[in-house]
Amino acid sequence: MDLLDRTKQAMGFKDIAGTCENCKHSYEEEDSYVDRMWYLICSFSNLCPFKTEKRSTCDKYEPK
Repeated sequence: MDLLDRTKQAMGFKDIAGTCENCKHSYEEEDSYVDRMWYLICSFSNLCPFKTEKRSTCDKYEPK
């Protein structure tokens, strides 16, 4: 199990319908290769930010 998996496990992250899009720990980052493409990034862990889907959720959700 790597750092990303352990971070998600500690957060209670679930890649199912949820609320990442409106969480204060998320922000959008532009793709450096594809024009006009954005990724949602979870920044809850300052050691291991990761891409997520807009409808994912976890136990650390806080509204923006």
